[in-house]
Amino acid sequence: MVRFLSILFLIFFLGCISQDEKVKNIELTNNGHLKVIEDFVDFKVDTIDSDELRRSITFFEVLTGLECDTTESYFPVDEPSKKNLEDWKEWYSQNIDFLYWDNSENRIKKKSNN
Repeated sequence: MVRFLSILFLIFFLGCISQDEKVKNIELTNNGHLKVIEDFVDFKVDTIDSDELRRSITFFEVLTGLECDTTESYFPVDEPSKKNLEDWKEWYSQNIDFLYWDNSENRIKKKSNN
């Protein structure tokens, strides 16, 4: 009986560690992409890696379904605005309970909230 309870405790404990790691991955990923967008919007850096900015924009567009603003020109270019940043932050805070880390795709996904 003691062995059985020890095994149950171990399974529960390992499950908690795994869940904590997934939550940590979600927070690190989201915060990393937010920093890139904030640095761009608030002019916190002199130069920005356009590929990194594109990855962060794509991350939020795919996760939230909210599109980034674009410049009005012959070749439209995605240009995140303060409004985009506020909308993405608001979406995240409202949907955090529906987010999970998909290990097979190594990315954040959203569960249906129906």
